[in-house]
Amino acid sequence: MRKLVVADLVKSVSGNNGGFTLAKPAEQITVYSMVEAVEGEIHSYPNFGFIDRVFFLRHSHLLVSLQKRLMIFLTRLIMPGLRC
Repeated sequence: MRKLVVADLVKSVSGNNGGFTLAKPAEQITVYSMVEAVEGEIHSYPNFGFIDRVFFLRHSHLLVSLQKRLMIFLTRLIMPGLRC
């Protein structure tokens, strides 16, 4: 979670009533930004551009579905009592 906070994807509030919230609207958070925040910059060798094709293909139904599922997972992780 700390890496997601440092990447400004989630906000952290300490204390008894603290917790985590998304730092920006879910539509503005990409799978690529989450992976990069947790794993660091992604390199492939040799670089055929596959990573760019997968993560930056914004009109792919599969990618949109994956992003939605990942956001639901993160939301449940951050706010366990919330039903999505």
